[in-house]
Amino acid sequence: MDSKALDYVCIFTGGSIRGGAYVGALRAMNELGVKNKCYVGSSVGAVIGVFHAVGYNADELEEIVNEFNFELFKDINLSFNKDFSISRGEYFYEWVKEKIEKKFYGKKYKKGENLPVTFNDIEQDIVILTTDLYTTKAKIFSKQETPHFEIAKAVRISSGMPGLLKATEHNGQLLVDGDLSRSWPIWKIIPSLFDYNCRMLEFRLEGSKERFQIENTADYLNSVYTAFSNFAADHVISTYQDRDKFDYIRLDAGNVNITDFNLSKEGKKHLYTMGYNTTIDFFTKKLPQKRLLILPHYEKILVALKETKTYFENSKYILAKNRLAELFVTISKSRRIIDNAYYEEILEFYEKFMNNLFVAFAIVSIIKDKNKLLKTLNTIIIDLENKVSEIKEFINTDLINH
Repeated sequence: MDSKALDYVCIFTGGSIRGGAYVGALRAMNELGVKNKCYVGSSVGAVIGVFHAVGYNADELEEIVNEFNFELFKDINLSFNKDFSISRGEYFYEWVKEKIEKKFYGKKYKKGENLPVTFNDIEQDIVILTTDLYTTKAKIFSKQETPHFEIAKAVRISSGMPGLLKATEHNGQLLVDGDLSRSWPIWKIIPSLFDYNCRMLEFRLEGSKERFQIENTADYLNSVYTAFSNFAADHVISTYQDRDKFDYIRLDAGNVNITDFNLSKEGKKHLYTMGYNTTIDFFTKKLPQKRLLILPHYEKILVALKETKTYFENSKYILAKNRLAELFVTISKSRRIIDNAYYEEILEFYEKFMNNLFVAFAIVSIIKDKNKLLKTLNTIIIDLENKVSEIKEFINTDLINH
């Protein structure tokens, strides 16, 4: 289907080796025609998002994940101050750098001889999230924020899980894994994502909620991370999943240990398949059902605005004013569901309407700039009509028969 309903800012959170599930998710989105206008990633989400953004397809990404193992972290680091970590992260950085440059330069690639690939160099927008430990605030790398910064370095920084990879000093900041921000929706941390004027799709890569076997340090760390991550995902998804603008896909990696960098090919294949099936199920079943529930909220608002327009055209301004007041009662019940942009449009019109309305003896009413206000109202109605049509088109599309 050719519709803005499938235009997304696609957000991949972290999860270490579990990130193989994103390969299946990307394959599913490609098959369904989902258009990713921007990729946002933290930690392994940054790795997969960047590789896809520079041109690796799902088959190639499977090969890359299959070769990923603990050897990438073998540059041991024994510091116990703020540089505390198992690995310095140089092997990992060189691996990411090589993958990016090989795809970007193609036949012109010569190891160690090409210029670093920066955010400005690639066509696809990619945003990488990291965390500054000095301020406990997010640090963003992107075409808008850091156009000339090397993408591979940003990925390395965002993948700096405390204790695994050494933190990075940059411009007076101590930067580590962007996934420390996962207790919040990522779009709340990066307001510039709203400039894309499309829906937000945030993947949450989680582990099983079943009882874990904790027999060693790796098991313990995995259980701690999974507990923190699951609590955050439960809160974020339950709070925002019903809203029109924001979609969430929870990928359940089961009992895959985040530190199992030598996960078998069969284990990785399970992740690919899970990511694919979960994403297909969301777009073909859960999302149509969600949009079916959202549709009446927009339809009620549209009816009220059309009635207001009729009163307005017939110079019945008091009736128009009363109908708008009733509309805000309706919106108060729908505001947490509908796209906030429509609420802001309607509120702005209402304020202009009231500022231009003069009432004498509660009977005679006069309006200034009638034609200008009517044009504004018509624009809002057309926007909402397009929105309703978009939702109906999505619900009725043969996407659900995939």
